[in-house]
Amino acid sequence: MKSAVFDIGHAGCFSCKIAIENAGKNIDGIKEIQVDITTHRINLMYDNSKINALNELKKLVRKIGYEAKLVESRDLNNLELGVKKYEGRTFYKDSR
Repeated sequence: MKSAVFDIGHAGCFSCKIAIENAGKNIDGIKEIQVDITTHRINLMYDNSKINALNELKKLVRKIGYEAKLVESRDLNNLELGVKKYEGRTFYKDSR
């Protein structure tokens, strides 16, 4: 499992958010996608063994009319998971 953060420039309206999230959910291998219209970022969790989600997402965002620039990518399989539960939320400890 991997995570990635993309900058999507000026995409800042609610309909852009919904369009990107709905289309992203249809890409095989994307486990979670969230568009934050206040920071103009896409947060993504994906299974890279099924697809090259980064390239597929860039193509998808381009079709909608925006450019997606990769800001951060992390391999979640390399994290030492120290799981903590607090008020129904799960927190993970990064081993770095």
